[in-house]
Amino acid sequence: MVAVAPDDLWAFGRTGTDRNGRPYALRGDGEHWTPSPLPEQAKGGVLDAAASGPADVWLITGSTRNPTVFRGDGKSWAAQDGLPYGTRIEALDATHAWAYWPGAVDQIWFHDGAAWRPTALPDGVALQAFDATSPGDLWAVGSTPTGVFRSDGSRWTQVRHLDWAANVLVAAAPDDVWIMGNRIPPPVEEREVEPLTVPLAAHWDGHSWRQIDLPQQWRPLRAVADGRGGVRVLVAPNPPDDDAVAPTTAILSLSATGTEEVSAPMIFGGRVSLNGLAVVGDTVWAVGAAYPASVTLSASTSVVYTRQSRRS
Repeated sequence: MVAVAPDDLWAFGRTGTDRNGRPYALRGDGEHWTPSPLPEQAKGGVLDAAASGPADVWLITGSTRNPTVFRGDGKSWAAQDGLPYGTRIEALDATHAWAYWPGAVDQIWFHDGAAWRPTALPDGVALQAFDATSPGDLWAVGSTPTGVFRSDGSRWTQVRHLDWAANVLVAAAPDDVWIMGNRIPPPVEEREVEPLTVPLAAHWDGHSWRQIDLPQQWRPLRAVADGRGGVRVLVAPNPPDDDAVAPTTAILSLSATGTEEVSAPMIFGGRVSLNGLAVVGDTVWAVGAAYPASVTLSASTSVVYTRQSRRS
């Protein structure tokens, strides 16, 4: 899900679940959705999408080791060859986009508007998430070592060590950065059940980090800035239900002081599993699928969820 403006939205999905399924794109004006045909080489599933404006929309399809990247100008799509691997993409402007594979060590791929090229990360860092507020303010969370890293566009510096694993990052501004993930408590011999992971978040205000506890029953998957100093976080149950065809999801509204609200989109006689999230203006948009109430049944239909934000 990508929201460029209140009247310029993109939703991406896949037709079918077998090997013959193809990615598809829909463009919305806030009320209606229109198909946007993708090139024939668009295969497999939708891995990620991003946009820096109405004429600069990015989409990754395929698989982790065989991705195909497309760039849209609002009218048509063109393949951007040269990316060897990647499942996530961030677009800052027409000449600054980055693609990466969470867990990849030492490098991230940069697109300068014309071609892809590898660019270095700190030595030995396994990248988990990346974001940028400007070409001279890049952020990353990684492991080995585990921490938060910041770059001026030429050199990386570790700015925070973490004793927990972060895999979600939102850099809304140089003084408004969020990281999220979880900590695994040490096992206790007398306890028969493995300990739950403890979901955590931290916020950078330009001067210091503030650690924030998240609701125990939810684990963060994705997050987007809400335009007022907070984030909306797509979450799934903690611990995960391994028997579920798809997780039942919810959306956390999070401010620098903690969780403000948890909302779970509902459907009569079933449940909703979201996989994309965007905020534009006062409206939260999400995309996913509606399933039967039983977590083991797989029949589904695509859904788009929208909710008006409450401003204080």
